[in-house]
Amino acid sequence: MTIYNIAEASFQLHGEWVDETTNMLKTPAPDGSFVTIIIHRLPRDGRSMAEYGEYFFNEQRRSLQGFNLLGRRPVAVDGMEGEEAVFQWVHPESLMHHHVFLFPIGTRILSVVASARAKFSAGCEELVMSWLSSLRWRRS
Repeated sequence: MTIYNIAEASFQLHGEWVDETTNMLKTPAPDGSFVTIIIHRLPRDGRSMAEYGEYFFNEQRRSLQGFNLLGRRPVAVDGMEGEEAVFQWVHPESLMHHHVFLFPIGTRILSVVASARAKFSAGCEELVMSWLSSLRWRRS
């Protein structure tokens, strides 16, 4: 039996379960759209962080219309090494701006995506810098 924790509670589940939960936080942008942070927990399959990053961003390139990688690099945040990338893509309503971080956490990859319409990319980047300066990993 495994104990799972969420912000509001904890609970137990019998059997084999994989945590692929998603959290989404959003704040209004000036035009009524939103700047969002989406956190995904993805299964880790034994690849190195660089290999996983290559796979992840190739999947984004394949599935997002007009994908344009603006930059990608290894990154360390609060002592945790991962991958960072910034890209844009064409949504039917607007050009979108994404700033993505991938971190290995045990048997999962934590994907953190800050996104906004491209015309609000400066506000999105400001949010990312604020988030990065406050991030502290829980260490066991």
